[in-house]
Amino acid sequence: MPLCVPWVFPAGKREVRLSYRLPCLPRWQFPPMDLLQGHTSRKNSGAEALLEENSHETVPVTYAPVKIPEVKLSSRKKYNALQHVFSYVLRHIWRSGWKSAVSLVLTIVLASGVSMLVLAMLTYKDAFHEVDVRATALDFASSNIAQIKESELLEDVYCYNNFDVRTNGLDSSTRMLITNDLNRYLTGEHIQYTADYDDGYDLSALNADEPVCMIGEKMAEILGVSQGEKVALLSVSRYAALSEVYKGKKLSAAEQKEAVMYKVIGIIKSADDTVNTSIFAGINGPMEDVYGQPFPFGYCECKLVDNRELDEMNHLLTNLKNTNTKYAPKASFYIDSEALEDIVRIRTLLEELFPIAVAAALLIALTGQVLVILQSAKEASLLRILGVTKKRVRCMLTLEQMFLCIVGLISVTVGLSLYRPELFERSMQTLVFCYILLFTGCLCGVLTTAVLVTRHKVLELLQIKE
Repeated sequence: MPLCVPWVFPAGKREVRLSYRLPCLPRWQFPPMDLLQGHTSRKNSGAEALLEENSHETVPVTYAPVKIPEVKLSSRKKYNALQHVFSYVLRHIWRSGWKSAVSLVLTIVLASGVSMLVLAMLTYKDAFHEVDVRATALDFASSNIAQIKESELLEDVYCYNNFDVRTNGLDSSTRMLITNDLNRYLTGEHIQYTADYDDGYDLSALNADEPVCMIGEKMAEILGVSQGEKVALLSVSRYAALSEVYKGKKLSAAEQKEAVMYKVIGIIKSADDTVNTSIFAGINGPMEDVYGQPFPFGYCECKLVDNRELDEMNHLLTNLKNTNTKYAPKASFYIDSEALEDIVRIRTLLEELFPIAVAAALLIALTGQVLVILQSAKEASLLRILGVTKKRVRCMLTLEQMFLCIVGLISVTVGLSLYRPELFERSMQTLVFCYILLFTGCLCGVLTTAVLVTRHKVLELLQIKE
């Protein structure tokens, strides 16, 4: 209720007593020193003191009451708390330059470090699948080479081998080259060549199951054959075995019987004499008939389809090596997986360090925010002296640091999206999770410190040193 303040003044021979209605003062209109001392009740107000002082001097008289209009003690506009908080935050960020810069740089550094670790993990994950793991098999049995070609674990299989053969019963031997990729073999030897094919055939026909071959130009002239004709091929080792059996009797007939007829599908022309006098065939069943039995195949290399199946590849080659040891006693293989093993070690290390790095980033972010808020303890006490409530001061301190944290995270996000857009898009889910953790850590540190800083009374806050 408003207080009535008596005003006494002489009016001729009488004293006139007037009453003035004093409105109640809201809490925010009390002087700061009254707030500090806690004297904010109405019982000690100046109006009541004036009543007590003048009560013994008044004399009951007849007076005419005079109505005095109420006077507004303040013409302040309606106070907008939200506007006040945001206005303070923006101005304080600009004024406290180094504090704001430290908070912003700390957030950018921590977010960038965690983000680069995530991108590095994804890079090594891609490298694990992209690195080539190749195996080299030496002197495997010819029958096992066919199994390597047909295996689903392996791809890009490349093999070659050669042995001497007798062609059309000639006494002189000829080199027979067996490969599944003739162009690769000749290119690897830096040999330039041209080929004339029979109608309906090309280089890929060498790998068919039918017995077909290509002959060098000079050898074709010696044999007097051309495209589409057939030649009889028999290995020198097989012919030697037949010679031991027949000892010259009916040897020619036996040779004709054991020889394998190959169709000539093309003539190769080259400046290399070795190529011009050789016979070329593919890896198929008839090659063992020419040799007379399975034989050691000189060289074979292949690539692993899926690097996660490295153990299966090693198991396959080991089993093939231990098969047909009668025909290939010196079989051996080597898997070049050193690069893959290095990638696996680094990727495993990154995966193990990732949770530790995230935890360390959270701890640093929390500690950094705590130190920054402690530096603002005196500013918080000044706000309390001016009559700002604890809740509003806490909102001011918290929103300022959270705004800087959000700006830092957005800056890192934009930078990563421009630096490595593909990796950033693929690692978006992990990055968002890490950013949420960093934001949560900052928020917890700021809220906790803001509550601790503002929990004291105003006089105690004034004694806090920066």
